[in-house]
Amino acid sequence: MGILITNSICWAKFERAGLKSYKKMALSAMFRRAKIAWERLLICSVLEVVRKHGITEGVLIIDDKDHSRSKNAEKLPHLHKIRDKKTRGYFCGQNIVFLQLVTKKFCIPVSFAFYSPDPVPTKWQQEVRKLKRLGISKKDRPKEPKRPLEYPKKYTLALQLLRNFACEFPAFKVTCVLTNAFYGNSLFVDGVEVMWPGVQIIIQLKKESKSHAG
Repeated sequence: MGILITNSICWAKFERAGLKSYKKMALSAMFRRAKIAWERLLICSVLEVVRKHGITEGVLIIDDKDHSRSKNAEKLPHLHKIRDKKTRGYFCGQNIVFLQLVTKKFCIPVSFAFYSPDPVPTKWQQEVRKLKRLGISKKDRPKEPKRPLEYPKKYTLALQLLRNFACEFPAFKVTCVLTNAFYGNSLFVDGVEVMWPGVQIIIQLKKESKSHAG
């Protein structure tokens, strides 16, 4: 009821909407200690909706979105500095990679994962840009560090979401996988084709890319 009324998942908003009948700390403690498989609620809901409406095929869309957070929200996981496309500045927030299912009857979110950039490559990129401005050749610049497992790339998270969907919906016919230019690499495409051989994959072209007809 709190989610429906406030259109959010926020204990403070639930407390205000309930006229402080329940304290936000008590609500938080209840949800954290409850023996409910929260991570399964969304996928189970989707399974039930698909079964009830007799949906057997559809299109999967992979995308990601930045969410700005308060400067005081230091304890939230996966917080990092994000470039603001509107102001060209920066804000503190979270990035979410999500999977959506589009059918003839409805469009519904299926699953999501939080993305966190690895701070080591970020520092490396800053150092490389600085050395480039100084005219240092590539052979004399530091090599790109390897990305640790705890900081997977966005396309890796996207492939994991698709694998989870394939496991949860083994009989479902995926007619197309649609995503933006950020996921346009061979590793992502090859991974999708392993799950659904011959499936159509539509990826937005980057500005610097050239398309060829024929």
